Formats: sequence, structure tokens, C-alpha cells
Amino acid sequence: NFWSITKSEIAKLKISIITINLNNKLGLQATMESVFNQDHSQIEYLVIDAASTDGSKALIQANEAKLSYWVSESDTGRYHGMNKGIEQSTGEVLLFLNSGDWLVSNDAITKAVKYIQKNPQAIHYGNLEQQTNGKKWIHVYPEDLRLTYLIDNSIGHPATFIPRQHFEKIGLYNVNNQVVSDWEFFLRCFIKQISFIHMPET
Repeated sequence: NFWSITKSEIAKLKISIITINLNNKLGLQATMESVFNQDHSQIEYLVIDAASTDGSKALIQANEAKLSYWVSESDTGRYHGMNKGIEQSTGEVLLFLNSGDWLVSNDAITKAVKYIQKNPQAIHYGNLEQQTNGKKWIHVYPEDLRLTYLIDNSIGHPATFIPRQHFEKIGLYNVNNQVVSDWEFFLRCFIKQISFIHMPET
């Protein structure tokens, strides 16, 4: 039975969470706190800062003991920063939680790991809580991901867990794009027939 997976088995799966940041100290603080409060024991947390000048670096340094890796240096854009995080990470599964994004509950990672343990080769994507002008809503992604959906849409990067091996097979993010390299990566994975599994969790 899927839900009979023991706590010890769940605890063994190492999740690398990568946060990129540029001059978003308040958003970074919210993101970091949501990661620090997770109850999953095997989390490797990496923060890639692009030489911020708003006090972000001091915030990172103040929390250095809780981080597995951090750097504050200039880069060429968000995907360059994400690629640097991939290269420094060691977890079996990666999650990109950029500054200003946060996990909705303290057991969000534990919930995701229960699904990932069932099929650790697949990319697992959950739903995404979004906020605009003080209003919140849940973006529910398709249960069955099809090419027709991915042509015009993408899945929620902050709620998508990607096995490390797919970056080794497909390659890293395309740094020539400003905002769509995550969509391009998911599309390449789909074309290569990598499995995508929807988790009915936010």
C-alpha cells in the first residue's frame, strides 16, 4: 500500500531546495523561513544570490548555519543562478523555490516525498497557491499532462520536484532565455517521454 511507506523510508529521500535571489530581501526572508520550518529531515538548502545590494547578503550570512551552500556574486540571469544551484546540489530530487515563493505548510515537503517515493524517476508537480492584490486562489494543474497543454502552458515551478538525473540527461536550463527556460526544459522532458505525475496537494 502506497500510504504504508514508513517514516524512516520517507526520511531517507534527500531534497535539494534551490533559491535564487536579486534584491528581494523581504521575499527571501519569507522563502527561507518556510524552508527552515519544514519537518522533513533530509533537506539540503542552497541560496544563490546575484550580488544583491539591499541587505540580502547580510540576511543570508545571518542564517548561514542553516544553509548547505550559498553564494553572492554576479551572474547573467535567473537561469544562470538556477544552474549554479543544480551544480552545487547533491540531493536526489530538486525543487526551485525562488525568493518571494514559500511552502504553504510545514509538512509540504513530507507530503510531496510520499508521492515521490512511489515513482522516484518521475517529475512530480503539485498545485500552486497564488496571490494577487491580496486575493488568493489555487491553480490546479491537469491530472494528465498532455503535449497540447504544454505547448501553450507550463506547470508551477515552485511546486514541481525534478529528479537530478533528468538534468544530467536533458541538460541544464537555457541561459539565453529570460523567462521561459523552465517551460522549455519541461517540454524537452515530455518529448523525451519522462513521466510527469500530478500530486493533488498544494
